[in-house]
Amino acid sequence: MKILATIIFLLPLSAVAQTKQDYNLVMEKFVQYYNAQQNDSICTLFPDNTKVASYSCFWNFAEPERVYKEYGTINSYEYLGTEGDVTIYKVVYDKFTKAMSFNLDENLLFGTFRFDTSSDKIKEMLRETE
Repeated sequence: MKILATIIFLLPLSAVAQTKQDYNLVMEKFVQYYNAQQNDSICTLFPDNTKVASYSCFWNFAEPERVYKEYGTINSYEYLGTEGDVTIYKVVYDKFTKAMSFNLDENLLFGTFRFDTSSDKIKEMLRETE
């Protein structure tokens, strides 16, 4: 009976936990939309509550044309691990390599999103992949 109660208690927790595969799927979509400069499609990866003023979503607010010009296209990405509650990816652009971090909400949409992120731990993660 205790085992059954434990399973019933833990089942909802496992149902909402995202996997590395979930993160890779969302990252793959982001890269596809980013490289095609499909801003509206990128916006579908954010929940509705990220709408800001007259902008359609966070991504449009971030001046994507400037970002595309500054960074170039994404050539590759690599899962590096986690820091706290965010997942870190090494992203190789035309012009340089940076780290991107995000977490996902229960609907597999961006909870937090940092297009360019850094910390001592992230710098170390990037160095280990060189």
